Amino acid sequence: MKLAAIIVCFSLFFLIGCQSTQTTITQQLTPHTFQLMSVDQHTLANPTLTLRFNEGMRVNGFAGCNQFFGQGIISDDGFRVEQLGMTRKSCSTEINELEQLFFSMLSHTSTLKLNQDTLMLNGDNQLKFIKVTTHTE
Repeated sequence: MKLAAIIVCFSLFFLIGCQSTQTTITQQLTPHTFQLMSVDQHTLANPTLTLRFNEGMRVNGFAGCNQFFGQGIISDDGFRVEQLGMTRKSCSTEINELEQLFFSMLSHTSTLKLNQDTLMLNGDNQLKFIKVTTHTE
């Protein structure tokens, strides 16, 4: 009986700790805009891609050619964006390839690391962002 009680208590502390971590990360991301600076440790010559975190973990931004939006999800597994929508403009091959890479990263679960003004998304690729603005709504 005591062993069962100890296991239940440990499980509750673990679940509360995970929820607390997710809440802390959400609070640190919102309300900020991050700009993509490098892909797989290759610095972008003209960074224009932005990722904005809004209230309720709604995300939106500019992917280099198209605007996008969706619902950010933070879980034990990492970060992803559900209900991802975007405009459908076509640009240069280079920009279109970067957008496809970015949208693929958002659609699949990536590891998210946040340090001061730097946001890293790691999955099939590594995306490094820097915080550029804080906004209020």
